[in-house]
Amino acid sequence: MPCIARTTRLALAASAASLALLATACGGSGSDASGPGDGKPVTLTFWSATAGAKETADAFNRTHTDIKVKFSMVPAGPEGVTKLSNAVKGGNAPDVATMDYSALPEYASEGNLEDLTPSSGDLVKKEFPEAVQSLVNLGGSTWAVPFDVTPIQLFYRKDLFKRYGVDVPTTWAEYRTAAEKIHAGDPDVTITNFGGGDPALLSGLAWQAGARWYGTNGDAWKVNIDDPASRKVAAYWDDLLADGLASKTPLWGEGENKERATGKVATIIGAAWSAGNFPVSYPDAKGKWGIAPLPTWD
Repeated sequence: MPCIARTTRLALAASAASLALLATACGGSGSDASGPGDGKPVTLTFWSATAGAKETADAFNRTHTDIKVKFSMVPAGPEGVTKLSNAVKGGNAPDVATMDYSALPEYASEGNLEDLTPSSGDLVKKEFPEAVQSLVNLGGSTWAVPFDVTPIQLFYRKDLFKRYGVDVPTTWAEYRTAAEKIHAGDPDVTITNFGGGDPALLSGLAWQAGARWYGTNGDAWKVNIDDPASRKVAAYWDDLLADGLASKTPLWGEGENKERATGKVATIIGAAWSAGNFPVSYPDAKGKWGIAPLPTWD
């Protein structure tokens, strides 16, 4: 049964660039539902930056008369997280929203989410593998329901790799070699842009190397972003940036799109679903992007 009580907590559904999850709870003043049993439809507010979310809400509304979903598109990435945070503080949070897995621990620890254990704990345990459960089950409680999980992929410009005689890298050492060769062929082209603005990406790369940035120890949070694996990943990218092999243009901005659209970066590191946005974001590079597994540290 849908949550209709008005609270100051946010009902989250996580979705993101590298990882996505669905969380649900009662929102703030965004829900204008009447009391149960009065015969009037329940209205739930839903915020998301996910492609297809509006169409999903529209389809739901066409097939349900007892619940009405009021959808709002919000920005993706850090800007969207900030918008949600401000909404929670202002007491007008949506009933359901989407966000990155990486943002979930902060929201849960600050008391901004409903504990979904009673309503969805068994569902998450039954329907999702343990690795996915660990992303939404924190401190013995279930705080979200996953709706999308995707690996980080390597997208590469096939034309640039061919022009400079570069093979698709399978290790991070090969990735640096590719960066050096491409940049030597054209100093205006870098291997990718990595100027900050997307902590979820750095988190994903660090976890790939063996880091575990957060977890729980009994009833307490355990946070560690200064382990050897995290230091290795940070040093690797610091070196690429220092040597001019990676662009310092911030992610999630106009500059990022321009570099990618004009062939100034040879690769993009992002979620597998990112490819769906390429025809719109980089129309002049249609058909030029290839996709490969993320390089490894082996």
